[in-house]
Amino acid sequence: MNAAPVLEAAQQYASIGDAVADCALVVGTTSLGPRGLEHTLRPLERAGPIIRKQLGSSPVALLFGSEKFGLSNDDLAWCNWLLRIGTARNTVP
Repeated sequence: MNAAPVLEAAQQYASIGDAVADCALVVGTTSLGPRGLEHTLRPLERAGPIIRKQLGSSPVALLFGSEKFGLSNDDLAWCNWLLRIGTARNTVP
């Protein structure tokens, strides 16, 4: 809602690697689907302070996959760890 300024300032990249090249921290999002995860998984309450601290010294990337399929294994390979954002139907454990 009211995201027009964000979208107008958005940049497009040829690849995820290009997009995150200057980032010291890359955090992927997940809904904890049926596959096993090999990354550290943090709920929003724990992830927020870590991300905020890192932003004080370097860029941070948040990777979002499609709502239906999430991030692919190739996308996950760029991530340092994963973040779970709870929703009404999918609350944080």
